[in-house]
Amino acid sequence: MRPLLFALCLPALALVQAQARPRLVLDAPDFDFGKLAPNAIVTHGFIATNAGDTPLTIARLTPGCGCTSSIAGKSTLAPGESTTLEVTFHSAGNSGHVKKTVALSCDDPDRPEQMLTFEAEIQADVIVPTPDVWFRDLDPASYPTASVMVESGTGQPLALTDVKLSRAPWLGVTTREEGQDLWVDLELAARDLPPGKRTGTDTITLVLANPRPQVVTLSVHWERRAQAKTRKPAPAS
Repeated sequence: MRPLLFALCLPALALVQAQARPRLVLDAPDFDFGKLAPNAIVTHGFIATNAGDTPLTIARLTPGCGCTSSIAGKSTLAPGESTTLEVTFHSAGNSGHVKKTVALSCDDPDRPEQMLTFEAEIQADVIVPTPDVWFRDLDPASYPTASVMVESGTGQPLALTDVKLSRAPWLGVTTREEGQDLWVDLELAARDLPPGKRTGTDTITLVLANPRPQVVTLSVHWERRAQAKTRKPAPAS
């Protein structure tokens, strides 16, 4: 009976050996960095675990763009062992909402390639909701005013170092700080507008030093009130 018993054990042994394989499990393969400055460098560690029965090998990590780098703490994991996959993101050159990927290649026979993904919201250093100001239907004796807010996108107070105005003696410009933001107050003297021109555009350039050198341009558009056409008297009959 021994040869028969040994023969019956062989299929069961083969089945066990066939099921013994590595299996990669990622703990939270997606991550959100939230709001970032435009020159931020941030790092997150993804956790990878070998949930299989035999050693698992991480062959490579392939970032989806040049702004991302990655490194694995260990390339070979014993059954039950975990490692940290460190992903570093450079936000420079990106803006708004971004979503990036890192492809992970391993010898898991069921899922040889898996994706790590992360996202972020890149905020500008300086935000100008309304960079264009319009003065319309100007009466020759009017002195209209307007204000433009320049917002800090980093949470740090804006530092104004210079204000440059195109040749426009009819336009007065003053600035004031309010918390971390900056206000630009404008006053236009309609009577001083260049004669013979009904419309025009002037440029204001703000030079900021914080958190890094920035140049912000505001455009001021003006338009005189259209003159009513006078009727020529009808010829005498």
